[in-house]
Amino acid sequence: MKKLFIGKPLHWLMIAAATGGLYWLGAGQFHRVNYGGFLLAVMGIAVACVIIVLASYRRGDRITRDALEDEPDG
Repeated sequence: MKKLFIGKPLHWLMIAAATGGLYWLGAGQFHRVNYGGFLLAVMGIAVACVIIVLASYRRGDRITRDALEDEPDG
């Protein structure tokens, strides 16, 4: 499974939590009832995800499935 799911389990948990939170906001129709609060909640979820990813990144971590190589000039 490690070959299929590249990334830390924390990141996958974060994606699941963010998806659940966004689903809950949509199912409760907060975008119709309280649009300002809805935007604040969505921005908060996005900022929290970015902070989690930046805080858990360590130099040398694998990011992509294939190695990134520099293309030769010319």
